[in-house]
Amino acid sequence: MSTLPRIVDGIHEIAHEYDWFVVDQWGVLHDGYTAHPGAHDCLRALRSIGPVALISNTSRRVDSARAVLRQLGFSDDLYDACFTAGELAARWLEARTVESAQRLRVFSLLRPPGVDSLLHTVQVDIVQDVDSADVILVEGTDGGARTQHDATLQRAQERQLPLLCGNPDVRSIQPDGSFLWCPGAFAEQYAALGGSVFHFGKPRPGIYEAARTATGGRSRGLAFGDSLEHDVAGAKSAGLAAVFVTRGIHGPDLGLRPGQRPRAQSIAAMAQQYGTTVDYAIATFAWRIESDG
Repeated sequence: MSTLPRIVDGIHEIAHEYDWFVVDQWGVLHDGYTAHPGAHDCLRALRSIGPVALISNTSRRVDSARAVLRQLGFSDDLYDACFTAGELAARWLEARTVESAQRLRVFSLLRPPGVDSLLHTVQVDIVQDVDSADVILVEGTDGGARTQHDATLQRAQERQLPLLCGNPDVRSIQPDGSFLWCPGAFAEQYAALGGSVFHFGKPRPGIYEAARTATGGRSRGLAFGDSLEHDVAGAKSAGLAAVFVTRGIHGPDLGLRPGQRPRAQSIAAMAQQYGTTVDYAIATFAWRIESDG
């Protein structure tokens, strides 16, 4: 198979070759604040062909993620299942609590846990310093320097604490084109120090296995994502064909404006840097689009 992706000008060109679909949320469906043009209609069209599972590396639990989707106009009837990295991390904490028969003490690295935290519905004790913790959790995003938590991570490693990465993404792009650090950035630093890291979400297989099971175990799956490292590599490892949506995280890296038609050679070269290949590429997640070149 050629390593050059097929550039498509609408999902309608390829959707009927597959019988179930996996769709990333942030960067594909929306930017965190506004739904991308055509995304609602595209989901509806896909679901008329086969079941749709939404998956996300957000550190929110599923109920919280669904609430965000509803706020952005993505009603529950547009998809069949939803899974998040935060949900899997919360389940890990719940299982570990049962296993140890006591409440775990958790230190949250980036921010005090609020109602959107994956800890909000988990029976743990939230502590204010790493020396009191059994587990260190990274969730949410951070706009500061990547090095600002170095001392805390070093101390956690000295205490040999496990670190739960509630979102494997390293950075997220904002509507104004700026970036925020995601938990994956700090998990990488912790692993480099020799610390033990538990990852949840893409590109690891668990979230894809859950999506496949929830949608009936069909074989011909097509996944949509904007991250080569997580969405595309994860889909390919899970045996799905991958559609790379270029308006997301890698748009600035490729020098593309939102809606601008991608170039196969540039995408293939970038995918190679992440050790993966792209089957299809499209400017934005839409059933039919008019590219501006």
